[in-house]
Amino acid sequence: MKRVTIICAVLLLGGFVPSTAKAVTWSFEMETYDESTVVWSSDTAVETGYPGYDYDWELTEADVWVVEQGAAGVPFWFPILDGIAPADKIGSGSSSGLPIDIYGMQGLSIPDISAVLYLGVHVSGMGIAQLSDINFGTISGTGGTVYDVIGTRIGGNLTVIPEPATVFLLGLGGLVFLRRRRT
Repeated sequence: MKRVTIICAVLLLGGFVPSTAKAVTWSFEMETYDESTVVWSSDTAVETGYPGYDYDWELTEADVWVVEQGAAGVPFWFPILDGIAPADKIGSGSSSGLPIDIYGMQGLSIPDISAVLYLGVHVSGMGIAQLSDINFGTISGTGGTVYDVIGTRIGGNLTVIPEPATVFLLGLGGLVFLRRRRT
């Protein structure tokens, strides 16, 4: 009788665990030339309905579009990723369900340039990135040349992994509780 109860319970638990739990990785890139808020949303979604999700994120690109101050020069992209603190370029964590508030970075650790970057996952399972509160400012180059920042772009990767094992373990804990209650 015990075997039948355990087999039935495992089969029932299997019905609660979606069999197609797959990690989703999105690459995002955003740019703006007028300090306005820029929003990126994924075109695919991670499966919803799981009680737990793991996530990893990484900034892979951070550049500013600059032109020499007071000159009619040609603008060019100037990389600033190296100026961002290492701890602000990569991370991981876990969440109990959706939505997921992953990352809110205040500033880019670059003098006179600031922005707020937000990464997350909407309750619908769609990935979200937003760059807001942007202040272009200036950058000092070699030889004392000052450049006006006239644009910015930022990019990276976000991976979200549903955790169906969590559902199984919760159900298994419930079975142990029921078994103890009967004895």
